[in-house]
Amino acid sequence: NKFWPNQARAIQKERRSLGRGLLPVPITCERSPLNLVLLKGLRKALEGNASTSGKKPKIFYEIDRAINEVNSSHTLLDSSVISIFNSAITYLHKSKSDSQKDGICLILDEFGKCLEWAAQSSSMNSSDNNDIYLLQKLAEAAGRTTAGKFILITVQHQGIEEYAESLTLKQQKEWHKISGRFEIVPYLESPQHLVHLISNAIHLAKNVPEKWLKKSKSVASKAAEITSQKLPVSALESCFPLCPSVAMMLGPLFRRDIGQNERSLFSFLSSNEPNGFSSFIDEITTSGAPPHFAITNLYDYLTTSLKSSILKSQDSRAWATAEEAIRRLPKSSSAIHVDIIKSITLLTLAGESVGLKADTKTIEFCVGASKAKIKGALKDLQNDSILVYREFKSAFQLWDGSDIDPQQ
Repeated sequence: NKFWPNQARAIQKERRSLGRGLLPVPITCERSPLNLVLLKGLRKALEGNASTSGKKPKIFYEIDRAINEVNSSHTLLDSSVISIFNSAITYLHKSKSDSQKDGICLILDEFGKCLEWAAQSSSMNSSDNNDIYLLQKLAEAAGRTTAGKFILITVQHQGIEEYAESLTLKQQKEWHKISGRFEIVPYLESPQHLVHLISNAIHLAKNVPEKWLKKSKSVASKAAEITSQKLPVSALESCFPLCPSVAMMLGPLFRRDIGQNERSLFSFLSSNEPNGFSSFIDEITTSGAPPHFAITNLYDYLTTSLKSSILKSQDSRAWATAEEAIRRLPKSSSAIHVDIIKSITLLTLAGESVGLKADTKTIEFCVGASKAKIKGALKDLQNDSILVYREFKSAFQLWDGSDIDPQQ
């Protein structure tokens, strides 16, 4: 209610219109046939709702027969599964007052696991897999019912069609068509929420030098000045030794199709992948300068550990342009020139959503060099036709003057 008041009011309104409400059927999916996952989940929900006394209702025998049929022959008509759900709705509507419901709300959490199973089964068999068509029939059944008798909600990290990348073009088109029957409701956390999430995941050791903490506070204060988002300095400070610009952009970057949102975010924070955050921490010594996992470090991590995802992503051209820009640098170029290209690439991809743009002040902050050196390097890159300044954006951008297209 606090964070989504409009949605909360809409839900309450719909709930009042349903009278006796819907029976929630929450299912945590697994890599197994969808029909079996659905039947087991439905039976468990009905058991929890049914009266413990008296004769077992007919619907339970229907479900048990169907489960046995799947286990013995590994086949069950999609129409049989839909029929069982319709029977369950009828049973709930006619039940005694204490367990009477107006319908079913089917919630498939971790649904990506079922989709992975379906895609794997389709790739191993020449015939199309039934699971995706069962999903289509479920969506059609939910669309036909009135007064909210059957609601279908799936929760996964990617769009349905994205799980079909390994399949033939014909199969991918079928998956895309079926995904169109669903209304996509993306869960997009605010920059404030993500920064707090990251800061709470990082715990500093007791022996961190005081000068490091003072430095992190100073850096956090500067970061709050360059972003148009209202982010608390204390939260940015608590992300140390992550540069605040990195903490702000991790969420938007992993929301793109190179990652899976929080799953990729926490993998980055906890795994020992090459150029990753944990590897960076392992090399810290308290006798040196304050550690700083900068935006350039993040670029190196992404291009090393997520290279295959990057090549298949919608941003593949932008990444290829960046790599080509680095290759085109004259021999006289310094590390600052490389760092500016890396910083501008990530700022262009994800900076706008967190109030960061690739202007001189932000680039100076991300690279960590003096204003004079940054201005000189930016001029060099413009003269070498690597960067261009876009007046309407008040920001620098990599010059994409080639015909590179890694998708072809």
